[in-house]
Amino acid sequence: MAQNAFNLLKSDHKQLEALFTKLTSTSQRAVKTRAALLTKLKTALEIHMRVEESVFYPAVNEMELTHEIAIELVEQHALLEQLLTEMQALSVQDETWQAKLKLLHDNFQSHIKAEEVVMFQKADEIFSHSQLVIIAERLKSAKQQAKATIE
Repeated sequence: MAQNAFNLLKSDHKQLEALFTKLTSTSQRAVKTRAALLTKLKTALEIHMRVEESVFYPAVNEMELTHEIAIELVEQHALLEQLLTEMQALSVQDETWQAKLKLLHDNFQSHIKAEEVVMFQKADEIFSHSQLVIIAERLKSAKQQAKATIE
């Protein structure tokens, strides 16, 4: 059975959450590990957000039922990007780095909840199964393109 858009995005969310778990479990002395994991997280998040914004959000943004939540989710992406940029400007040993990581993680989890609970439920009312499979194929293609330009 072909993967639909929701399952594909949920899989990405789980992978990103796993990176957050690894990063939050590091100590302040794990300078190289923290820096490497932050770079990996930033890259993975950038790819994920670019794919959502180029494929999934435009599809749901066109529908009245999901228009408002789509706009909110794009704004949440901007906040995540801002926090990532601020974290990369800090030393991983800086006392505010861990606080920013917690803020980033909390905002990511809030975003995922809004997306998976609110957006997916509303989008499920709009799109047929075959439409969600087509969107998933577009998401996969966009992810490959994003990986080629970001990594």
